[in-house]
Amino acid sequence: GESTEQIRSGDNDNKCKEEKATNGLYIFGGVGTGKSFCMDLFFAHLPENIGKKRWHFHEFMLSAHQRLHKLKQNNERLLNEGDKGLNPLTLVARDIARETGLLLCFDEFQVTDIGD
Repeated sequence: GESTEQIRSGDNDNKCKEEKATNGLYIFGGVGTGKSFCMDLFFAHLPENIGKKRWHFHEFMLSAHQRLHKLKQNNERLLNEGDKGLNPLTLVARDIARETGLLLCFDEFQVTDIGD
């Protein structure tokens, strides 16, 4: 869902206007330009209590695939009941979201085709 936050307007009447909060940010640039450094700096200065996780994208994908495999092995009957079956990817995503909290930062995430 979309979230909103109150932002003070530029005038001096102390009115606040509602604007949509940013749901994501993608930093791009060449090798050695400071992308990971900027993300690490941002991540380090966030309060600990918000629930945050920094993950190398390849490690994240390995973990997701391991979780999917384990889930399928342990719950084959539940996952194979046709349309009534549970979507294992949804279950894994919910677990990761619960463990992570509010913010998930990926390092080395790469977009090669913006249409994907």
